[in-house]
Amino acid sequence: MATCVGVMRHGFCFRRSESILDFSAKLTDGARDPEAFDADGCKNAAERKYFECRWWCMKLAGARKTHFSESDARRIVVANLRDLLERCCDVDASVRKAAHHIVTNYVRGGLPWVQQVIAEAMLGRMENLWVDEISQAALAQLWRCSSHLGDVVRALDRPQRQRWVSLLVRVLLSRQSCLDPKILISDLKGFHQVFQQRQAGRCSEASSMLKHA
Repeated sequence: MATCVGVMRHGFCFRRSESILDFSAKLTDGARDPEAFDADGCKNAAERKYFECRWWCMKLAGARKTHFSESDARRIVVANLRDLLERCCDVDASVRKAAHHIVTNYVRGGLPWVQQVIAEAMLGRMENLWVDEISQAALAQLWRCSSHLGDVVRALDRPQRQRWVSLLVRVLLSRQSCLDPKILISDLKGFHQVFQQRQAGRCSEASSMLKHA
């Protein structure tokens, strides 16, 4: 663990395209055969060390208890997420795809603050991609970013929710020729359902407090 902490503090694990492609491939192999997902398949000691560190950092992003301070844990995770999220904008489509694949794993197991970091990066990416006449390739990238937001909608703060809905509505109203409006409408419906559930939860909590007042 000490070796991983030293490596991860400086965010070294996702700086190279090859690192992202390799770890994404190992995640895919692990999904097919969990018993094969370990460091034994690495070619040498250095590759094994970095594999273990990347895996450890991903687990750290979802750990509620650690052997060191929460602030240190955040610094380590954010340092490595920063490099990974930048690769979601890579000019190489295969690197973008691999980076998004790893981000998905961070999202699904990550703590709310990790999900918020990812959401902020994806919102910024979507806002940068959006133009009045967006290409089909750019729109595909925009939807890939939006898919992460759909996974973390409960962790979004109010400004983030407003930005996401605003983007979805703008794209819908633009009537892009390469756009399937059903996808947008589905996202908006899902967002509305989560909002209604939150409101219902708050009303229930308020009623309970009044009863015990």
